[in-house]
Parts: sequence; structure tokens; C-alpha cells
Amino acid sequence: MLWANKLQFVEAQKDQAKLDLAEALKKFETAMNHISKNRPSEESFEDIAKSIERKYQWQMESLREAYEKKQGEAEERLKAVQTELKSLKDSYSELKNDKELQAQREKLQYMHISELSHLSILQNSSEQFEKERVEY
Repeated sequence: MLWANKLQFVEAQKDQAKLDLAEALKKFETAMNHISKNRPSEESFEDIAKSIERKYQWQMESLREAYEKKQGEAEERLKAVQTELKSLKDSYSELKNDKELQAQREKLQYMHISELSHLSILQNSSEQFEKERVEY
């Protein structure tokens, strides 16, 4: 369940990065259209395109770095959860062993009580036998 949640989280981050990329591409196209219509013809279209491409590449690099950072954080959290899960499994195993030991203790206590009871019965029988023997 935890793995599924972490995987969903990373997938959601991936999908968000894709959406951010698509949005940036739309803004780029809109800016290109706007610039080509409103800019004086002194600058060549190639210079404008290169300038916008540099800005776009910078944005893409920023988005990639942010995505990698979030992915790294998610992987660190996943490792921490895996470590905690292993620790809990080990603790459960120890607890299970403790329960088995407790069951053994209870069994031994029952056997001890049973032995004491039998010893008491034997002692009473022995005393009664001695009384009967003395009477004969």
C-alpha cells in the first residue's frame, strides 16, 4: 500500500511536469506570435527566436531540476518508509517470539500447578494409607 502511494506520488509529479512543459510550450508559441506581430522588423526573426529559445531552455532546465529534486525527495521518503517497515517487521517478529515465550511460560505454570496438585493428592493418600495401616 505504501509503495503504491509513493509510486502514485512520483507519477503525479511526472504528470505535473509534463503539464508544465505543455503550458510553457503554449506560452512560447503565444509569445512568438505576439513578438512577430508587435516587434519592429529591425531585429531579425532568428535573433528573436534564439532569445526566446534561450529563455525557454532556461525554464525547461529549471523545471527539470525541480522535478529531479522532488523525485529525489520522494525516493528518500520511500527509503525511509522501507527502513521503517523493515524495523516494524523485525519488531513484530520479536513480539511474536515474546508471545510464544509467554505461551510456554503459561504452559509451564499450568504443569507446575498440576504437579503441585498431584503431589498434594499423593501426600493426602499417603497420610490416609499410613492412618489405615496404623489402625490395622
